[in-house]
Amino acid sequence: MSVALRRFITMNKLYIYSLTLLLMLFPSAALSDAVAAAADSVTIEISQTPSEIPPGDAVLINLKLSNNAAMVSGKCYKHDVYFMKQGDTNEYFAIVGTDVSQKGDHVKLSIIVNYHDSEIESFDFDISLIAVEYPVEKLTVAKKLVTPPKKANKRLAEERKLVKAAYAKTTPEPEFSEPFIMPLNTKFSSTFGRRRIYNGVPKAPHNGLDLRGNVGKPVKVSNTGTIVMARDLYFTGNTMIVSHGLGLHTAYFHLSNMNKKVGDKVKRGDIIGKVGMTGRVTGPHLHFGVKMNGLYVNPLSALDVFNDYYSRSR
Repeated sequence: MSVALRRFITMNKLYIYSLTLLLMLFPSAALSDAVAAAADSVTIEISQTPSEIPPGDAVLINLKLSNNAAMVSGKCYKHDVYFMKQGDTNEYFAIVGTDVSQKGDHVKLSIIVNYHDSEIESFDFDISLIAVEYPVEKLTVAKKLVTPPKKANKRLAEERKLVKAAYAKTTPEPEFSEPFIMPLNTKFSSTFGRRRIYNGVPKAPHNGLDLRGNVGKPVKVSNTGTIVMARDLYFTGNTMIVSHGLGLHTAYFHLSNMNKKVGDKVKRGDIIGKVGMTGRVTGPHLHFGVKMNGLYVNPLSALDVFNDYYSRSR
């Protein structure tokens, strides 16, 4: 697979090839015009920014069509990808998250273009990946938080369903119209993608950023959206999840208290809670997570990509 930033995809190649063959056998201005028109009418230009990303990062997809479309949609990892049309142009953007455990040098993004004449084109685009080595982090916590007691199984099963339902709540349009901000202006105590070992037991990679902060430090919401979860959970303690539209959510774990409830509308910078040490923690901090198209992604990458999109779409 080429890692070139730009790729041009031509549809109906058999049709164009047939016209070209006819032109060779029976040259005429009319056939020449037909071949040129066919080639021009089905040209699609796609690019990704950055041109290569490590697994777990987000990427900005730019799609330019030569024909006007009624709708553009996508799928990645079997989850919806939302394309945003830019004004009256035939240009679309989408932000796609990748799996931190993804192997290989690419991941497939499936795209469907619905035209106004009811014609539908579908094709795949390979998002280019580069291999990285995430550091290993060893932590010691209470034994019951590494291997929960059997009596906690019912609670954990219920919480998994509740979290899944919260992340399923979204809108196809963005709720925000400004760049994203960090919830705390502080240093990191742990970064995204670290392979964590709790009491000698390997666990899933760290799916967010741990931000330093004393108990009670105010936590800001990263951008405008809707609260879709605000409750105490076994592992993540007092947990708030905010839907921003486009399948994008931000998550705030281990809070000491929560100032908002499910269904509340919040604006960028609103105080939604305070730093705490609830759930599975070794000290006070805020775990900040970003989830899109069904995957936790590197918050730093996600915020950079969304802010890049915001700057382009103004």
